Amino acid sequence: MSLSLVSLETVTVTELLCNSTMESKLKALKVVDLRAILAKANVSFPTKANKQDLVARIIASQAATQVYYKLHPDHQLDECVCLLTDPLFIILPS
Repeated sequence: MSLSLVSLETVTVTELLCNSTMESKLKALKVVDLRAILAKANVSFPTKANKQDLVARIIASQAATQVYYKLHPDHQLDECVCLLTDPLFIILPS
């Protein structure tokens, strides 16, 4: 069996890790707070959107993400920034 070294895009891996952690922090907020983030970011959402829909819209919107971090600066993730500089390699059987 031969092995091959594959480099994954660091940004993609980092975004997944950051979004996963951000999602858990957003889920801890109240629906009224999630709606406020989206409203301040001028992101539309249905009046009957549930919490998961609101969380998904915030994660998908750069403007909403920026508003979230402005309102909750203690939630910014230093480890996500560190991961941007460290490429991730995995070894796969070929």
